[in-house]
Amino acid sequence: MANSPTTLPPRNRRTLSRRTLAAAPRFEAHGAANTDAPTESELRHRLIERAAYHRAVRRGFSPGGELDDWLAAEQEVNDRLFGGDLALS
Repeated sequence: MANSPTTLPPRNRRTLSRRTLAAAPRFEAHGAANTDAPTESELRHRLIERAAYHRAVRRGFSPGGELDDWLAAEQEVNDRLFGGDLALS
């Protein structure tokens, strides 16, 4: 069992488990319904957060542009999800 995860150095084992946990969907045992699954609204919010963060990175995190980052990210995500046909009020 030289290739088993228990023989990996602690640092690699910790990194692998973090990646696995972050990427893995949450499932209940025996196929039960997953009540912790994010809603479409939560997923959209996460996409906007990520896009806004990347905009902030590109501008060097200079203060004062946070709202503009968020609004531009929101528009970008809406355009991708809804084809630009969504008019938010």
